[in-house]
Amino acid sequence: MVYSWRNAAWERDMRMAQGEPLNVLPHLERGSGPSVSAPWQVKIEPGFSSFAGRTQDIRGYVNQLLTHVRSVVPPNALPQTPIYIMATAGMRMLKPEVRQAILLETCRVIREQPFYFDPDVQDYAGADTDTACGGHVRVITGEEEGMLGWLAVNYLMHEFGPQASTVGFLDMGGASSQIAFVPDSHDQNSRDLFHVTLHRLDASLDTHNVFVTTFLGYGTNAARTRYLYALSERLGAPRTLPDPCLPRGLRIPMENGASTVHGTGSYAECLAAQQVLLDRQATCPQHPCPFHGVHVPPIDFRDKQFVGVSEYWYSTDDVFRMGGVYDHDRFHRTASDFCASDWTQLESKWHAHEYPEQVTNSRLQMQCFKSAWMSTILHEGFQLPRASNLTTFQSLNSLRGLSVSWTLGKALLEASRDASALKPLPPAPFDPVPWALGLGVGLALFFVCRRLYRRAHWMRLRDHDPTEAHDLTVTTMTPDDDALALTPSRRPSAVRIVPRHLAYERPEQLASAGFPSISKANAHTLVKQMDAPAAVIPTGVSRTSSPSSFSPRTPTYRPEAASSDAYVMSTSVALSRARSPMPPSSPAIPSPSTTPFDQARASPSHLGTPTSATAPFYAELRGRVSPAPP
Repeated sequence: MVYSWRNAAWERDMRMAQGEPLNVLPHLERGSGPSVSAPWQVKIEPGFSSFAGRTQDIRGYVNQLLTHVRSVVPPNALPQTPIYIMATAGMRMLKPEVRQAILLETCRVIREQPFYFDPDVQDYAGADTDTACGGHVRVITGEEEGMLGWLAVNYLMHEFGPQASTVGFLDMGGASSQIAFVPDSHDQNSRDLFHVTLHRLDASLDTHNVFVTTFLGYGTNAARTRYLYALSERLGAPRTLPDPCLPRGLRIPMENGASTVHGTGSYAECLAAQQVLLDRQATCPQHPCPFHGVHVPPIDFRDKQFVGVSEYWYSTDDVFRMGGVYDHDRFHRTASDFCASDWTQLESKWHAHEYPEQVTNSRLQMQCFKSAWMSTILHEGFQLPRASNLTTFQSLNSLRGLSVSWTLGKALLEASRDASALKPLPPAPFDPVPWALGLGVGLALFFVCRRLYRRAHWMRLRDHDPTEAHDLTVTTMTPDDDALALTPSRRPSAVRIVPRHLAYERPEQLASAGFPSISKANAHTLVKQMDAPAAVIPTGVSRTSSPSSFSPRTPTYRPEAASSDAYVMSTSVALSRARSPMPPSSPAIPSPSTTPFDQARASPSHLGTPTSATAPFYAELRGRVSPAPP
């Protein structure tokens, strides 16, 4: 497989010029040659492990791979292109000296090519039987394979976005099976955690603690070998062994050549026969151990998403065409029907090309066993619930044009290592324009909200009762002062009452003098100043009878018990009705009366006029007023 990515510094500059975010990983894409239709990956068989004892044949095998690489990578880019040949479970099952011989011969072949290698690396220094060419040719562990696969699937799903949650990874090959996921915080003290660090283009780090473990011998091919051995042990050594895990009527000779397995095609019996392969009786050094004595932290499949690749995809999609979100009931019905099918009919369909072209005859023969083994590992091994409405597991083969492979995870680490050389960006220069705009908008909102708040607390005129439209109620509580002064407030729809000598002073003097201002919720009167600096309520009202109530319509003075030294004027006015005429039905105001207020003439434009020397100043109240609440 050939992957490509841009120079990290160039990609960051390009994203900055386009205004794109920088808290992302380097962008990976598949390598493509001059022809767009040319394949970017090739797969040849058998694997490296097949060259045990015949290393002389490795050169031709490796040259097939290198021919594809040279067709994709431009010749001038070869010296800057690193190359890695990494082997997995098949090589891990060989003896150390056999592995080393294969790796060293492979290293000699790629050293002859113009690829990038660290100049300080000595080809054959050291005695590590799993590494050659300074790590460019090596056998990776099952845990590393699982970790790289976890990187690949999460990069393809969401590219490790800042707000994205990671998904778990399941892989099953021919010789081993892996699981990798981020466990819950209280399970992150496991010895099997990998500390993964990725470098973003803005020089920030993305770190994860990933649990990874491998089950060597639990791939499909290795499981098949162990299954046949267990079948022989259980049935003895007859010449024909009935095998429920093969389609009905299929006969396959065993490796020893002395016996033949005969398919009986029972999916349910196949599932039962595979239970012994899980080795649940093995010693568990750290609980929990789902099978084979290997520790795996608890998994809540209701909350955690998992993606299965390799055999999880092949077993569901190659023959059954059911790749994607896993449906337990549908999958098992299809597998059961396939296993019960007559082999001659299945083979006839294959010859007629009724199956996809990637389906080989060997795949068709082993489909019943492999689909059952996938189910056994999922449900009996990892305890995935058997529910059709559970959508937390899906199988994938490719996404966004890239194969879901651990090789992509290796390419991501290489690209991230290039980004690690980037230095943090300097802070952006201060721009006062957004701050000034924000301040202006904030002030505007403040004044609008304050205006709306004040209006919400004004008393509204009760227009529905015209007989009360001109009533005025004044409640006073008289202190030891000469007179009361009604002074216009900053808003024309409200007044405040102060002692006369404080008529035009600051409002804060009001509180210090013991005379609180009128509440805007119950005192909003339009006051017009006449000839005096303040509109004055004279001292004709008895000081000893406060508070008092007086109305132009009720010229009766009603003294009440005195209780305070404060002045309160309680009335309201509708400014939109200013200068409106008095309704014809309004009765006349009786006169004369015993106080200056009793001689006031009530009209739409004059509710009070000066009438005597004892009352030199009056307020002219314009507008329609309504009585304040008691």
